[in-house]
Amino acid sequence: MSTGKITWNGHDSTEFGTYVSGTNAHNAAEADMTAYQIPGRNGDLVISNNRYKNIVVTYPAFIPHSLSGNEQALRNWLRSSNGYERLDDTYDTTHFRLARTIGELVFEPVRPNAANFEIAFDCCPQRFLTSGTSPVTISSTTVVTNPTNYEAKPLITVTSIAASAEIEFNSDITLTATTSYANTVIIDCDAQNIYDSVTLDNKNSLFSMPDGFPVLKPGSNTITKTGSISSVSMEPRWWEL
Repeated sequence: MSTGKITWNGHDSTEFGTYVSGTNAHNAAEADMTAYQIPGRNGDLVISNNRYKNIVVTYPAFIPHSLSGNEQALRNWLRSSNGYERLDDTYDTTHFRLARTIGELVFEPVRPNAANFEIAFDCCPQRFLTSGTSPVTISSTTVVTNPTNYEAKPLITVTSIAASAEIEFNSDITLTATTSYANTVIIDCDAQNIYDSVTLDNKNSLFSMPDGFPVLKPGSNTITKTGSISSVSMEPRWWEL
């Protein structure tokens, strides 16, 4: 078994004397489809639900020594969050997942103070590109290239915007400020939520968005800002399966 590691919820597995194999690290999520059987018609009518299902990723793991000293600390770490946290491993350093731990920890002793076991994660279907976490500064006109085949839902940071100022995406989605706001707001296009970056107060009413929250299409995307806006930056959140 190769000696890789995983990083999740602020810690990596080697802190607990634990090493993993990446056997299942590259598995892909399944598309969500609904199949209908129609009398008199051969085969199924399949309708796409335009989403992908969560995927379970399991890492074969082992503690080669000091099991008694690491076992409880490992349990505490893997039960330290009930929600999704960023999951990285050493087998695919260009991507990460959002994952929560699931299942039992069943230790199989292989020799005194050493054991094999599995660590299982319930993961969102996306494999996010690490390059998609780097902020992009939006000037008056900025062209951003989505390197994947999938629409990305960015995280946008806007500081000090005046009423009627606009941020436009590909000439088909426009955010128009309904009032002036001097502080910084976060526009989470995935969660479809806008909030103050410090107080976390809801600010959805700050923008008029008749065409919905922005997305970044595969290929070239042109983003423009007009009116008085101190700064706009964006975490693209590129992803693929």
